[in-house]
Amino acid sequence: MGKQLKMRTGDMVLYPGGPDDAWYDTLIEDATHSPYEHIGVVVVAPPFDPGCETDPDGVYVMQTVGEW
Repeated sequence: MGKQLKMRTGDMVLYPGGPDDAWYDTLIEDATHSPYEHIGVVVVAPPFDPGCETDPDGVYVMQTVGEW
């Protein structure tokens, strides 16, 4: 089994682009000279999740999803 990551609130997850990118994804990659075009922010045991009482180690990735 591989090494397990310990994610903490505020950690960022970077997402690379793919072959079916929208024009704005390619623009982000070109402007930043980076293969990454999207990020998510980790939230551990958020207070707004009623399941935190039963799973205090619940880990979530919050991200935006939108259509142009």
